[in-house]
Amino acid sequence: MRRLIEDGVLPRPKGPRRYDLAACVEAYYRWKFDRGDDGDSPDLARERALLARSQRQKVELELRVRRQELVELDRVEAALTDVFARCRAKLLALPTKAAPLLVGVDSLPRVKDALDGLVREVLTELATLDVERLTESHGADGDDPTGAEDMGPAAEADGERVGRRKARAQSRGKRRARAVGH
Repeated sequence: MRRLIEDGVLPRPKGPRRYDLAACVEAYYRWKFDRGDDGDSPDLARERALLARSQRQKVELELRVRRQELVELDRVEAALTDVFARCRAKLLALPTKAAPLLVGVDSLPRVKDALDGLVREVLTELATLDVERLTESHGADGDDPTGAEDMGPAAEADGERVGRRKARAQSRGKRRARAVGH
């Protein structure tokens, strides 16, 4: 009985050996009923309520996915990776596109206008990306996960070399064998 009082199951006595019998019986009955007969089994009603709650939450999530209110994190991550890769490709292509336009331009406003036009063109292309379609293409339906089928070239090829000229190979002359000392 002392242990039940220490554990807070039974109310404390009002004096030495003065227990409220009705309160003690009611508290003991509630404690025994909540724990089960063997003292180890959980409250069945509580467990059923928890199970019903988790099932309801699962159904709600599945419904939100079907309504396309939720998207899987893997698909969003893959789509964002594609968008960032396209941004990178477009930005890296800017110097290649700008170089032929700026050869021989000697006025700063003309250079600025040409670069501004190219940057706006790239931004317009990126703004028209269909991110929703990219997200769908990363589903489990077997589509190309890279989205490469709709990615055009970053810059048009003009057939001209980019960079400096190749250095001519220089002959090294004849090599002679050296004497090996022992």
